[in-house]
Amino acid sequence: MTRGVYELDANVKPGNSGGPVVIAGGEVVGVVFSRSTIYSNLGYALTSPGVLARVHLAESRHHR
Repeated sequence: MTRGVYELDANVKPGNSGGPVVIAGGEVVGVVFSRSTIYSNLGYALTSPGVLARVHLAESRHHR
């Protein structure tokens, strides 16, 4: 795993970006943001802490 990014072994369809990554217990652990255009069962998701960090960064830039 690259820091803050999950590599998914799932077929991420076009339009699924922004969808949650949910583990067996029902916990949301990330948000899908991309898929491989070369491999059919490869996608990428930001971890939940990674999403929160980017939201806080965007908020701080907006309030300058």
